[in-house]
Amino acid sequence: MGRRWVAVEWSEDTLSTFTIPRLTKVVNGEDPGGITQKTVSVPSEDLPDGVDEGEGRKASTVLKKYQDVGLFDDFDDKKLNRIRKILRDADKSTTKTDVVWEGGGGFRILDAAPSMFTVDDGVVYLAEWASDEALAEPVAAQLGYEYEPAPPFCGRKGRRRLAVVDGIVSDGVVDILARSLEENESVVICGTAIAPDARDHLKSISKASRIRKIPASILAEYRLTYRRRRTAELHLPDEETDAGTAQAKKPTHV
Repeated sequence: MGRRWVAVEWSEDTLSTFTIPRLTKVVNGEDPGGITQKTVSVPSEDLPDGVDEGEGRKASTVLKKYQDVGLFDDFDDKKLNRIRKILRDADKSTTKTDVVWEGGGGFRILDAAPSMFTVDDGVVYLAEWASDEALAEPVAAQLGYEYEPAPPFCGRKGRRRLAVVDGIVSDGVVDILARSLEENESVVICGTAIAPDARDHLKSISKASRIRKIPASILAEYRLTYRRRRTAELHLPDEETDAGTAQAKKPTHV
């Protein structure tokens, strides 16, 4: 039907015993409950070819107006009324209800994990669980990479690889990751800490590669994505979009 719905379910028991079975039946065309229906008018079979629904009633109305002004005074009123009734009866229509759905479509289930962020005295930190290997998958999801564990990388977006380091991104770490790249590949390295010269060192090896600090870079991505979406929704001019982009790139203290 060209529609997409989003639902949030807190109880895993409700999801498994009700929501998933119900959605499965709908997709299979086995559950009409809540399915869109439409009521259509069915013309009478008495209408002659070339006569559309409603034209008989209009003709009866016009004939009555001619009677009222005396144009048919030479004709018998009973016969005229009989003709008008025949026109109306021949134009009677019925209605039928059609179901606008015969199954198909599908649904996805996304398991919402706890937030990877925590806030302490107004400062955003990574949550305790978001460390080591557990950090890689949510970072890949937040930055739009396909999660693809292939050490030392954990994600891919075309020819760009993703590496997540729960620790300091030093020159030595940069060297290891750069040596692991295939020809024409680049890497985005996300680390919870970054050595002072690491960015320049990576740029000297792979100009297209980048280093991003987490969680600051993810928070900046949130702000930028939100501003772009709101700009599109509100049809704001480009200069306001540029201002929002500049604001999103301001450093965040983490």
